[in-house]
Amino acid sequence: MEPETSQTKISSAITMILLMITFLGLIFKVYAYQEIRGNSNSVDLLIMGIFLANILKLCLYISMGILLLMAHTYNIRFDWIISFTVISGIITLFLMYTDWAALHDIFHGEPDTSLEWLFLRVGLIFNFLFCTAGFISIIQIEGSQNHRKLKKQ
Repeated sequence: MEPETSQTKISSAITMILLMITFLGLIFKVYAYQEIRGNSNSVDLLIMGIFLANILKLCLYISMGILLLMAHTYNIRFDWIISFTVISGIITLFLMYTDWAALHDIFHGEPDTSLEWLFLRVGLIFNFLFCTAGFISIIQIEGSQNHRKLKKQ
């Protein structure tokens, strides 16, 4: 096995694991937002879970960036879905800040929090789109790499 193939496979595997964990964090956020909206007593634990989900998402951004850089270095063909993954990743990075700001306003008892809840919903939608596009991108990079390997033989 060529060094670039094994490096890309390892990076793809790590990114896929982080992507699945991030998707589970996304499901947790849906649950946490419902509990927060319902004035749950365990808000501190929910906030800690949201914080950990965001830390894991930052790790995913780093891993995805390394994988895309390796794919570009080894001349793996980029398609529109990879570009969409990069763009949605940048948007979700910005939306992590708006989620934090919205939760800050909700917890400090703002009188009307309908806009804050809208920001949280939009953030969830874009996070889901990023996870889906990331999953498809990893599959595409692996498929492109396998196609290159078959061509060489």
